[in-house]
Amino acid sequence: MAKPSPFAGVKLSEQTPVQASSLEQRLFSSPAPKLPPQPESVKEAPSKTRKLENKEARKLGNQEARKEASSSTPPEPTPLFDINQLAYKKVAFVFTGEEFDALEDMKIQIRRRFDIRAIKNDLVRCAIHLLIEDYQRNGKASLAVRRLSGKRVR
Repeated sequence: MAKPSPFAGVKLSEQTPVQASSLEQRLFSSPAPKLPPQPESVKEAPSKTRKLENKEARKLGNQEARKEASSSTPPEPTPLFDINQLAYKKVAFVFTGEEFDALEDMKIQIRRRFDIRAIKNDLVRCAIHLLIEDYQRNGKASLAVRRLSGKRVR
């Protein structure tokens, strides 16, 4: 008669404690239960980093408020598109030499004048965002319709 195994009925995960930092163990374990959100009346003790973040946020908020108060131009409408959204569709467009050079010049000027790194793809996406938003707001009076109405048929 065979001896019963001392490990019969025991799961491997019960034999040794699971280390939270081990990637392999986290891949095969169930996710930690989500805690319900705490009501706003219950607050944690503020940490030093949180205090610094709050101070910097207040400084930025005050600077932005001053800038808004000093400018008399109306606020820009909320854009429909986000340039920070990851682009994943790859298509090709055909440009004239002048259009391509102007786009390259604009990219360089933005980098030099405003210290903003942009690629031509970012500039084209911004232009498309503005073109679509203008068309959705203005329809027949939009820039795209006005420009295309003068286009010659080839």
